[in-house]
Amino acid sequence: MLLANEMIRLRVMEEQDIQHICSWHNDYATTRMTTLSTFIPRTLDEELNWFRRKLADETCRYFMIEELDTGQTIGFISYSGLDYRNRKVLLSVVIGDCSYRGKGMAAQALQLMESFAENELNVRKITVQILAFNEPSLRLFSRQGYTIEGELKKEIYREGAYHDLVILSKFIEGSC
Repeated sequence: MLLANEMIRLRVMEEQDIQHICSWHNDYATTRMTTLSTFIPRTLDEELNWFRRKLADETCRYFMIEELDTGQTIGFISYSGLDYRNRKVLLSVVIGDCSYRGKGMAAQALQLMESFAENELNVRKITVQILAFNEPSLRLFSRQGYTIEGELKKEIYREGAYHDLVILSKFIEGSC
């Protein structure tokens, strides 16, 4: 199954992509909206160690998002916690290159990943966790048919205060 459409393609993350991941992780404007753990800048070696741990985890996979016209790597999308018994997965998407935000690239990547999850992984339910102040991501997932299942109150400590974490999910068409 080709993970591409007329705008983007998804390809499996490789070791040479870690420079992008490190750059995006160390950009606080990006990380404050997307990472649920404490912001601590990381070195390239630390990112490589993270990458190697993820490679060993069969319940997750990371894909780089590339714009087809330019070949530019603009972000990544991943799944984790793949649960074959209950046919569900946790999804995450990051448009690391800020010049591509708000241009529909995340929605395109999401559609490709949903198709892959349904047709290749036999997933029936996709869940995402979004910080309540990340309004662009909440709008993205809402437009894509995700519904709020709940909110974890004061779950994530960021910038001197606790923030709510919104749990959204979508049952993939045709899987039930």
